[in-house]
Amino acid sequence: MKRFRLSNIDRLFTVVALVILLDFFSYDTKHEEKITNIKITKERYYNAAKNSHNSYQISTNSTAFYVSKKFAIGVEQGDNITYYTSLLFNEVNSYKVNDIKETYSLRIFSGLIIPCLALLALLFIRRRDHVLLTICKIILAANLVYLIL
Repeated sequence: MKRFRLSNIDRLFTVVALVILLDFFSYDTKHEEKITNIKITKERYYNAAKNSHNSYQISTNSTAFYVSKKFAIGVEQGDNITYYTSLLFNEVNSYKVNDIKETYSLRIFSGLIIPCLALLALLFIRRRDHVLLTICKIILAANLVYLIL
């Protein structure tokens, strides 16, 4: 039986996926601040249906980050918010006010789902020229750029 080995580029992408996962699960710094602003922005799509949605952003003295609608409605300006940032990319991992605690879905997607899918593809797809493997590598690279910037 032929033994499967990862190429050097596959090893690099495996390390990148593991670093992103490590960053997601590491809670480096705890911040406690007052909410200075809750911003609701109507995002419009320029398509035939003219659809739109609202995005919710909470600002403190030192940072601003997006939250869910449920969280934004449950808090008020002046409330104390506790949030945790990650070790490497300084992304807000989770936040809470009183009893309301959550992790923003985009952070779950970029820090957990994308690296896990990329790892699964890298470890279980045997053909090196497989289209799905190439797509996973591109998405993982784009995710890394997103986290850095």
